[in-house]
Amino acid sequence: MNIEQEDVKYDSKNDFIVLKARTEPTPKEMKQAFKQIMDMSTIKNSKNVIIDCTKTIKLPSMLNLHIVATYMSKQFLKLMKMNICVAISDDINVESKFFDTVLANRMVHIYLFKTTGEAKDWLLHKE
Repeated sequence: MNIEQEDVKYDSKNDFIVLKARTEPTPKEMKQAFKQIMDMSTIKNSKNVIIDCTKTIKLPSMLNLHIVATYMSKQFLKLMKMNICVAISDDINVESKFFDTVLANRMVHIYLFKTTGEAKDWLLHKE
C-alpha cells in the first residue's frame, strides 16, 4: 500500500484528522502515515485523529505493529496530548489489542472502536 497525501485528510467541520487505511501497510508506510498525521496536526492545530481501518483488507502483522508502536512512542510528548481513535470493522482482535498494549506500555493511549461513527461520537462528546 502506498499511502498518499490524499489518504490523510482534515475534517474542518469536526476538527478531525482522518487516515483511511485500505491494505496491509509496511512499517515504512505506517511511519510515513504517522508523520503525515503529526505534520497535519501541527498545521491545523488539531489533536483528534481517526485511523479508519474499517475497509482494510488485512491488518498489519504483530511484528509490524510493534515496530510502528515503538516508533510512535518516541513522539510521546506530542502524542500524549492527542486523541487517537482506531476504527476496526471486525471485533477488536488480538493484533489491535496488542498495538494498544504496546503503546499504553509506552504511555501513549489509543482508543479502539468498531466503527468510525463510534469514534467520531466519542471524540465529539469526550469531555
